[in-house]
Amino acid sequence: MKNEKKFSVSVIICTCNRYDQARKCLESLLNQKEGDSEIIVVDNSDKETFLTGRENFLNFCQQKGIFYIFSGEKGLSKGRNLGIKKAKGEIIAFIDDDCLPGSNWIKAIKEGLNNHPCLTGRTISQNSGLADLGEKQKVFSYNFFSYFIWKIGHGNNMAFRREVFEKVGLFDENFGMGAKYQAGEDADFFLRCLKKGFKIIYWPKAIVSHFSKSKANLVKSAFAYQQGYKRLLLKHKDLYAMVHLLIFPPLLLLMVIKNLIFFQFQEAKLKLAKLKGFLS
Repeated sequence: MKNEKKFSVSVIICTCNRYDQARKCLESLLNQKEGDSEIIVVDNSDKETFLTGRENFLNFCQQKGIFYIFSGEKGLSKGRNLGIKKAKGEIIAFIDDDCLPGSNWIKAIKEGLNNHPCLTGRTISQNSGLADLGEKQKVFSYNFFSYFIWKIGHGNNMAFRREVFEKVGLFDENFGMGAKYQAGEDADFFLRCLKKGFKIIYWPKAIVSHFSKSKANLVKSAFAYQQGYKRLLLKHKDLYAMVHLLIFPPLLLLMVIKNLIFFQFQEAKLKLAKLKGFLS
């Protein structure tokens, strides 16, 4: 493939109080790291965890040639933005510390970004609550359906050419774990990309596994996601966003009723948490 474009890749992983999980993710990345790629860890851990667990983790990063940054501030978006500012790659990719990448994840990201500047990959959920978007490749542009943002992809598995950040900017630090609104930083960025005229490819060859949360954490996450989604709609304030703002609560209520009718009580509980989050 003589005409295949070659990109340098920066992989950014933010971690917060989860050194053991982050290390497993990093070990998997190291097994596929190529000569033109770098791995950047941004540590958002609190002071107590930082003091008790950082030394071994830092030693591991130094031994493996991983660029380690201690943020000193909470916030997933802040951590990602710090990583972007330090990144040297023409492609900047993101994975979460509670995920494991597929064996050819970096290679698949390079391939997927040959013809499109923005990419989301396939997340295979291990009872984590994130939807598996399937094996079919899709390309998204801006329209009414863009606000069904969970159909586009997830922030734990996404990548962009550097030019996207130059034109769109960085992640909104009001959104994401540790911020004012605990979710929605990825959705906001996807929408801003689409509004700037970029297309987003869903590239199912770029696979990560996302691991389970307790039922209590699933409910908490469902609340946070929809709280963030509502703030996202209020931020963007275009016609599409306002229509979604009006139709989404009754749709959620109908789904709760449907789950109750069919005795799907756990699903009803999750949908109710989403409704409460949206109305909060």
